[in-house]
Amino acid sequence: MARRQRALRAPVGLRISSLSGSPIPEVATLNTASPRPFGFSRQRRLLTPGEFRRVQERGRTIDLGLLLVRLAPREVPPQDEGPTPEARLGLAISRKVGNAVARGHVKRRVREAFRHRAGLLRGLDLVVTARSSAAQASSAQIAALFDRVLVQTGRSAT
Repeated sequence: MARRQRALRAPVGLRISSLSGSPIPEVATLNTASPRPFGFSRQRRLLTPGEFRRVQERGRTIDLGLLLVRLAPREVPPQDEGPTPEARLGLAISRKVGNAVARGHVKRRVREAFRHRAGLLRGLDLVVTARSSAAQASSAQIAALFDRVLVQTGRSAT
């Protein structure tokens, strides 16, 4: 059976524009007109093992039953004296939670709850460890747990 070929298209976020008078007929340019305010960019994530270790060793621990949240003030280089830095999130979801699909669901729910509360958590690094029972938790339950984190850190909006 022959494979169908897919039409070539520009990746999401890129648009193809032709430049008049240029020897190259088409040039790909980035479309930066619409940043994603609730996105989960690299600046909002803990990325290295050292960053995780710093939060786990020096941070405060909040046990929420389904989730274990460790948080520590974010370290900022001295030359960055600007506004309070954004909150960052690190996820530790073990195989005890379930298969890859179940772990993905938990990560997605935790990230979504974090995104909507990141403004209230500015200046903090968080490491969230999911317990096995978190696989059955709904998005509303995870959001309520993050609200408890806000209350316990004294950053609640209500």
